[in-house]
Amino acid sequence: MKLIIFITAFYHSALFATLTTDIAKFDKLYAQRDNLENVQKAIYGHEELLKKYPNSFELLWRLSMENYFLGHKNIDTDTKIKFHQKGINFAKQCAKITHHRQVECLFWQATNLALFYEASGVMIIAFKIKELIKLFQQTKKINPLYLGAGPSRILSSLYYKAPYILGGDRDKALEEIHMALKLSPTEPLNYRVLIGQLVDQKKIAEAKNFAQQAIRLIDPKKIKFWESRGAFKDIIHFSKTGKLLP
Repeated sequence: MKLIIFITAFYHSALFATLTTDIAKFDKLYAQRDNLENVQKAIYGHEELLKKYPNSFELLWRLSMENYFLGHKNIDTDTKIKFHQKGINFAKQCAKITHHRQVECLFWQATNLALFYEASGVMIIAFKIKELIKLFQQTKKINPLYLGAGPSRILSSLYYKAPYILGGDRDKALEEIHMALKLSPTEPLNYRVLIGQLVDQKKIAEAKNFAQQAIRLIDPKKIKFWESRGAFKDIIHFSKTGKLLP
């Protein structure tokens, strides 16, 4: 009996090691997402793996994230909606098998949902703000540090952009983005969101102070994510010109 248990455990361990190696191969493509073809290849690879491992949490949240990225980068509305719908479906499946305990599932579901509503029309996103805020509050409870305090960062943007009557609150927006900076003080995206809000309010001097603070604190060699590197470049540009990149 012990031998059977050992052989079974060894078999499952070997399968997991193989899956992890295969996932990492396509992760490397997604890491080079400045070329959208690499994202398409990553999705294809991860989808093929999902056929073999249909209940893989690691594959499902990645596919949700990758479809989010293609939807976010696409300019055609119907195509955006298609990618974000796929992203939502993968995230829901992910949440179901993990019993809503994993931040990745809920975070990418909420992110895809926000952009799905946005692409579907201004009125739809306006009346779904409270639902989105609730979802991101849930992700914050599970793991407030995910993606450099991503839940607080996105909550800040939602509170800032939404009309007051539909859940918007600029005091809460400020509170959330400062919480993000406290939790992850070297994440460029947190500074970029705060600077954007300050610029919108014509508080240019204050925005420049935060830009200079970011440049002092952040080591560009240690920036992990592609989006974060882009945000840091934008912060440097703003500190020199007083203007944010579009």
